[in-house]
Amino acid sequence: MKLLKLPTLNQRQDGFSLLEMLIYVAIFATIIGAVVGLAGLASAQKATSQITADINYQGEAAMALITQTVHQASAITTPAAGGSNSQLSLAMGTASVNPSVFSSYNDGTTNRLRISEGTGTVIQTNLTNGKASISNLTFTNMSLSGTKGSVLINFTLTYKTTSARQELTYSKQFTGAATIP
Repeated sequence: MKLLKLPTLNQRQDGFSLLEMLIYVAIFATIIGAVVGLAGLASAQKATSQITADINYQGEAAMALITQTVHQASAITTPAAGGSNSQLSLAMGTASVNPSVFSSYNDGTTNRLRISEGTGTVIQTNLTNGKASISNLTFTNMSLSGTKGSVLINFTLTYKTTSARQELTYSKQFTGAATIP
């Protein structure tokens, strides 16, 4: 018959002690926490970059279209020389797009920038999407006597969000000018 031998204090046992195991778990949890935190920061930065790029693109594209349309116009109808208005009306040489009118309108949820072209069957085109809200839209007729016309354009685009996250808040003011050649 074989007797069981109990370990003595001098004999070494294989495996980890409870203290070693707790230290390893703490180190692992710290590393995982750091990785998750960095991923969250990267995600927030990506959202901020996308919002900034979207607002900048829409503002610059709208400004370019307004400027191009003014260059093709024969006269500035509204606002009157020396005046300001939230609407720009241009007399165009082509009947199908005469007049061309830039203005803001509310589609029920967002203030958007649009162009309306022609009379009778008016073509209305949105220049901003539902995620960009326009405000402070001002056209100032800077025309001098003896010139065909110049206009100063100002507006602010704000990213429309329902989130309280600070990184999703972005607004930019756009300013430009155009002259009828």
